[in-house]
Amino acid sequence: MIRQKRSRRGTRSRGQTESLAQVIFSLEEPWRSRFLVWLSERVDGGCGRRLPSQRQVAIWLDDMDLSREVALLLNKWLGKTV
Repeated sequence: MIRQKRSRRGTRSRGQTESLAQVIFSLEEPWRSRFLVWLSERVDGGCGRRLPSQRQVAIWLDDMDLSREVALLLNKWLGKTV
């Protein structure tokens, strides 16, 4: 499980995290929901009954390690650089 880290050196800009979150939310179902469940489990062990909002995902992606991992997965899945 990845814990949210906040440091100036290890964060992305708000625009970068929101853009990456937008790519996740633009995935077609069922892939969007599956990706969001996976992401929730990586961050805090699960999402409960509701999937996270796009804003919550952008906040999570402020963690540089997590955003790199997400970008790599999306790059491979979509066949392009995000």
